[in-house]
Amino acid sequence: MKAVHCIHPPVLKPRAARTGHCKPLTVNRPHHAVGEAARVESMAGKLTPESLLRGNELVILMVRPSLWYIVATSFRFCGIVILLGILTIHTGIFGDLLLPKTTLIISAALVGIRVIYALMEWTSHLYLLTTCRIVTIKGARHPTIFEAGLAHISEARLIEPAMQNLLGLGSIGFAVGKDIDPGSLWEWIPNARRIHQQIQAAISKRKGS
Repeated sequence: MKAVHCIHPPVLKPRAARTGHCKPLTVNRPHHAVGEAARVESMAGKLTPESLLRGNELVILMVRPSLWYIVATSFRFCGIVILLGILTIHTGIFGDLLLPKTTLIISAALVGIRVIYALMEWTSHLYLLTTCRIVTIKGARHPTIFEAGLAHISEARLIEPAMQNLLGLGSIGFAVGKDIDPGSLWEWIPNARRIHQQIQAAISKRKGS
């Protein structure tokens, strides 16, 4: 399965490269208000660089998780369903109430539903680095958004769990203060080390401007 590469949107306007005119942020934490959730859910269906930018912001990176995210989030559930299906067929525990063919159909349907849901979750994840902000959008049923100004980020931490590292992937978490906010995580991203370096450079540039 191929890793999804970073999307580099086109520069919208040459003058947008000036980072000193970013519109001030009013929120540097995840939104949980009902009204905001409705706004985010509506926005999640039609995300484009233009719809997310404020003022003279310029998109540096727009990233989605690797397709391995679908496998990782579905593996446990699908494995359990398949194992239970095999045990049910071999033991005949339900007798004539659940024939082998019916067991296979039910197991396949459950696995298919879980994979489709994981695909929807993958599609809902969008990670955005602009000249002003870090933005993390995730959630298929109830989209949530984390955003923080680059000047307010105290740490961008590269996280490389064993499985992700084995696949050449990684995650990046952001802290506004002391602790990494779980809602900020860029999960299962390809080329995580290179992206982390780009984020660090953007933060340093913004704080130095």
